[in-house]
Amino acid sequence: RINRSLFYGITEKRINLNEINKISENEFIYEIPNLGKFYVKMGNMPSFEIFFYNILDVKDKVVLDIGAYVGDSAIYFIRRGAKKVYAYEPIKEFYEIMLKNIELNNLQDKIIPINYGVDCNNGKNYINLGGEASGLEEGNIEVNLKSIKDIFEEIYKKEGEFVTKIDCEGCEYSLLCLPDEILRYSKEYIIEMHGSPQTIISKFIRNGYKFRKVHEFNEWIKIYYFYLE
Repeated sequence: RINRSLFYGITEKRINLNEINKISENEFIYEIPNLGKFYVKMGNMPSFEIFFYNILDVKDKVVLDIGAYVGDSAIYFIRRGAKKVYAYEPIKEFYEIMLKNIELNNLQDKIIPINYGVDCNNGKNYINLGGEASGLEEGNIEVNLKSIKDIFEEIYKKEGEFVTKIDCEGCEYSLLCLPDEILRYSKEYIIEMHGSPQTIISKFIRNGYKFRKVHEFNEWIKIYYFYLE
């Protein structure tokens, strides 16, 4: 039996269970109106949080998506007119679902999936899976990491300026490692912040960015938008 509650928040229309293509007891495909087709396994459903990202101006732009999860935000950006999305997701399980979703929506030429997390330096780390700010906790899941400086420089060299979305359960603090001139390669950022955001906010202010709080989940988790005019 398919649980309707999996879809609440991601679509306002009442779910017609006859429209769902059930693959197995724990796998199915559902088409979300105006977004696309999604492979769902064990409840790994697109997140309602993607709709907070509509403040980001992606029309005809390249997007860096850090913490791409199952590709929901990358697909959302393409639907809103983004030219290309570089989608970084370190968790193998989520990355493989993202690959399926990219293929289901025929977006192989628009979304570049990359099975890496982001940190100050290249290397590996062990993180928890599940919960908020899980990237800040030591766990037993090994992930490959790429330097945020290298990522920004590679995309800028290929594409020029870009815009950035970050929702990576704690890796947003790697922004503090970016030289100021490289931070400005991206004129806009939408970032889910965990803990005290003040050090990151201060870095953006020093570099001439304006900002606003988009959403507050609770005292410790908030979404901020930064932009250069």
